[in-house]
Amino acid sequence: MAEEMAKWGWAIALLFNFVLGWALWSIRNAFVPRQEFQELSTKVALIERDLSHLPTQDDFESLRDSVAKLQGRPTPRPSCSSVSPRPSPGSKTTC
Repeated sequence: MAEEMAKWGWAIALLFNFVLGWALWSIRNAFVPRQEFQELSTKVALIERDLSHLPTQDDFESLRDSVAKLQGRPTPRPSCSSVSPRPSPGSKTTC
């Protein structure tokens, strides 16, 4: 038994090192590097900030109502579409 171990010990060590290296490489590729995560979170924060300045559905409804009043037409009722708009804080629009 000792002779077999001495004969194949180098192959077992080589195989063990290969498996360990592959496991470490797999773990490294499975996770996002910290710097890349910080860059992505910064980009997401900038996009969220820019989106908060865009008009909401309620803003467009009030604009449409104002234009209708200026033109002397009755105020149109909001229609529900299949596309769900971004709700504004405190929005009470229901379909």
